[in-house]
Amino acid sequence: MRRGFLSPLNTLTLDARPAYALGCFLAANRNDEDSIEGFVGEVLAAIDRIDFPLDFFTTRAQVGFQRDELEAFTTQGPRLNLETRRRFLSKRLLVKVGWGFNLDSFRELRITAAEAQRVEIPVDLSNASGEGGSQRVGFLYQTVSLDYRDQVLAPTRGFFGQLSIEEGGVFAGGEATYFRLTPEVRGYYTLLYDRDEEGEERARITLAARVAGGSDLEGDALPVTKRFFSGGASRHRGFPQRTLSPTALNEEGRSLAVGGSSMFETNLEIRMLVYDPWGVVFFADGGDTTNEISGVDLADL
Repeated sequence: MRRGFLSPLNTLTLDARPAYALGCFLAANRNDEDSIEGFVGEVLAAIDRIDFPLDFFTTRAQVGFQRDELEAFTTQGPRLNLETRRRFLSKRLLVKVGWGFNLDSFRELRITAAEAQRVEIPVDLSNASGEGGSQRVGFLYQTVSLDYRDQVLAPTRGFFGQLSIEEGGVFAGGEATYFRLTPEVRGYYTLLYDRDEEGEERARITLAARVAGGSDLEGDALPVTKRFFSGGASRHRGFPQRTLSPTALNEEGRSLAVGGSSMFETNLEIRMLVYDPWGVVFFADGGDTTNEISGVDLADL
């Protein structure tokens, strides 16, 4: 990070996050043949300018490159982003608006060409090497978040709410037309307090709850790199990472996750401090990810 880049109001950020995915058995049956392996990560450069276009606004221009190894394919390509944001209500309300553009190239398809076409992954039928095609994803987005938590990392009281909207289409430089809506609410309430050795009050038992959802209101037109997945340590803990998802078949007939157009998640936790900083958590998670919003049955998560 370099402050004062070309202007006292500018900050330049260069960020590289290389990684290597090895032995991730992400199919529903987690068969050895379905493991993914390869280099992943992202590099990006961003310039932030404060008080632009108006006072108290911060505008960011960002360019980057990202590579992901996913269950059904490998994807890579450049990323462009232009965003402006401002905080209100003593910095508790954050509003963002922006434009994004991704050029996604699909490599090493691990599902059949017919299945790839069914789930609308670009396929080059003239190429027999397992390579896919490419897709432009251009979108406008708006995010509003309200944060009344007492702290960000380990909140004990308060609430957080966020609503994100994306509108994709040719008007933003993309190929797919979609309207992606993603709301989320979190709440925290401490049931029991005690005091530490210095006499400071601390939370002993805290109740935490989260409800989140998402859907493409256009139907099932979401680009595959914008689809919803659930499962994993930070989502639905009854399923391995990303495996709560609609699937497609590979050549051997096994199912691989490809994501859905609608998602709903609930999380309820009782957090108990045992010996600072150690504690235990009792939790119940529910959720589903489907190809249509009508497929999410709240009575049968």
